[in-house]
Amino acid sequence: MRTKSLMAVVALAIVSLSVFGKNPWLQAAQEPVFLKPSTRVALVDLTRVFADHEEFKKQIALMRVEVQEAEKTLKARKEECQKAQADMQKLPAGSVTRTEAEQKLQLDRQTLETDVNLQKARFMEQEARIYLEVYESVLAIIDAYAADQKIDLVLRFNDSPLDRNDLQNVMRQLNRQVVYHKGMDITDEILRRANGK
Repeated sequence: MRTKSLMAVVALAIVSLSVFGKNPWLQAAQEPVFLKPSTRVALVDLTRVFADHEEFKKQIALMRVEVQEAEKTLKARKEECQKAQADMQKLPAGSVTRTEAEQKLQLDRQTLETDVNLQKARFMEQEARIYLEVYESVLAIIDAYAADQKIDLVLRFNDSPLDRNDLQNVMRQLNRQVVYHKGMDITDEILRRANGK
């Protein structure tokens, strides 16, 4: 009985506030909602930017030439080691000459292995620097373009079509952040500016 009377008092208070006074819940529901101006969003396909970025392609091509030259040099040194081993096999076992040849060959192989590792590290660092420089220049272009066009947010996306025969590509496509867009892709304009056109 006491619970029923308490509920009746609460109900009466709510009704009287809504009729005679200002009920904050009802007032909030009846007032128009003023939305902030919508955020302008754009998309850029950085994979395509890098694929079609002329300076990036030029620098990577030059680096590949350097890699090929280094590989030729290292291959020639490896062949020299193989020839030295074949020559060493012809020397009498246990002789001073053979022992010296073995020591020299071991030193040459260690030096070659060290040089191979140093070359790999140098080319990986060089490639990373190329990517970083181009990435920073593209970000500067995106920043300037977004400021010109009053774009508030630029998201990275991948616009490559779904290849049903490449299961890894399908999984990448399923995990992409942007699944739909309409008229928000600024990739072509960013590429045009990056390539100085």
